[in-house]
Amino acid sequence: MYIGKATLLESVAVLQGTTAYTRSHLFTTSGYCHVILTSTGGSLTITQQGSFDETNWYDAVNPYNEPLGTVCTAQGVTSGKYIQYPPLLSKYVRF
Repeated sequence: MYIGKATLLESVAVLQGTTAYTRSHLFTTSGYCHVILTSTGGSLTITQQGSFDETNWYDAVNPYNEPLGTVCTAQGVTSGKYIQYPPLLSKYVRF
């Protein structure tokens, strides 16, 4: 079992209706992931994208075209919330 710790995204200002991405992360584990989220504003949705080459990124969907990479939706202000989510099956991920 591997237990790791990494900062996915430093504190950044993200305007409503815009998107910010983390750097890519080599993903070599199975099971669930856990992150701690802190937010000082608005309603926040976090999703994950997958890539096999760190150039072409995709949003995973099921056969009904429903998204599979959601980490959390409509998250409001929090000083620290632990979130557990299943990772995408790809070599690299970004959020």
